[in-house]
Amino acid sequence: MRLTIAQWLFRLARRFERLNTKRAIERAVQLYREASHHGHPEAMYRYAECCRLGIGMVLNVKRACTWCRRSAESGYSIAATSVVGLCRSRFFRDEHIGSSDYWLKLACDMGEPEAMTEMGRIMRDRGEIEVGIALIRRAVELGSPYGMLCLGSALWNGVFLDDDVEAGVVLMFRGLELLRCQVWRSSSFATDFDSIVTWAGWTVSVGKMMFSFPFGGKDLLTVPDASHWLLRR
Repeated sequence: MRLTIAQWLFRLARRFERLNTKRAIERAVQLYREASHHGHPEAMYRYAECCRLGIGMVLNVKRACTWCRRSAESGYSIAATSVVGLCRSRFFRDEHIGSSDYWLKLACDMGEPEAMTEMGRIMRDRGEIEVGIALIRRAVELGSPYGMLCLGSALWNGVFLDDDVEAGVVLMFRGLELLRCQVWRSSSFATDFDSIVTWAGWTVSVGKMMFSFPFGGKDLLTVPDASHWLLRR
């Protein structure tokens, strides 16, 4: 199958970004921009990330919002989830990109697992516990690391569910492992910066939970996924 111009430009941009040098990243940004103008949804998102974080170019908030929104409207679900974050950020409040609830629902309708987790968490906190937890469980079934961490945390704490420390630990470490794999795959790409930050944040949070909460007589090394994950490090 022949590649379209947009696909060819996007693939070339990814190759340049992987080189991870100043000149290569600047070239990648140019190619993402060209692919975006040719209608490539993921290129729009990557270019928006470059604008938002100042990768290979001067930081440009307005352009970041514009291209992230266009990417979401073109059907790229990760961009729709990203727009939710932009809506909530004080740095982007004046950009008129719409309601975070609208974009979150759109991302859920697209089948984005991380958005399902976030929507489930919001519904749970609003008091719609059964519906919220069901949505988070659905995200876990779809392989969402964020869903695993949220559901595992709920099982650990026993706040919204009957507490099950062992099951909670297993889920949290599975989520961390999946995030770690994502970070490993994307470590050469500056536009995947957020996944690295997310993994680091959750690693610290889970570590604090481990050392601040007794296991109720359970030996940590009897929890298979947890011990496997820890021993590898």
